[in-house]
Amino acid sequence: MPWLRLQPGQVANLELREASARRRTQHWVDGRSVECAGNGCPYCAGGSTPKTVYSLQVTWEGSEYTWEMSEAVWRQFCELLPDAARRIGAVVRLKRIGSGPQTRYDLELVRPVSPAQDTAQNNGKDTQAILVPFTLEDVRKVVHEELLGQDFGQMIELIVLTALENWYADAEKE
Repeated sequence: MPWLRLQPGQVANLELREASARRRTQHWVDGRSVECAGNGCPYCAGGSTPKTVYSLQVTWEGSEYTWEMSEAVWRQFCELLPDAARRIGAVVRLKRIGSGPQTRYDLELVRPVSPAQDTAQNNGKDTQAILVPFTLEDVRKVVHEELLGQDFGQMIELIVLTALENWYADAEKE
């Protein structure tokens, strides 16, 4: 899969194809990256400090790419989308600013994952699945009668219902 390469000033809306990035440690040697061998690495022994990079599969303008990013950009990405389970299908806007060692990237969330996509991904189904519209009262009834039919206590019921109410409130905002 080709690497995502942006020119200075270029902007790309990237749809995320996976939730977790691959992490690797590398050295920059003679204008190219070389995987760090860890213990006994000749580049480390020679004084080269390895850098950690992360990569994700993304879609941009209908084509799939591998997006490799520095640790600083990965941290920025994780702040933007902290819940890994809600990343696949989300769209982020990436803008390259500057060039060479002065390069930096701005990230912005363009489209979060919809509740329908989230539910479909978690169930391993097509991401175009549609949520069945349950009311909060329907959910309360199911939680009370089926999940809490035995005496688990009011505290558990309160926790479950509060979480579901928050989820419904978030879903209605989208």
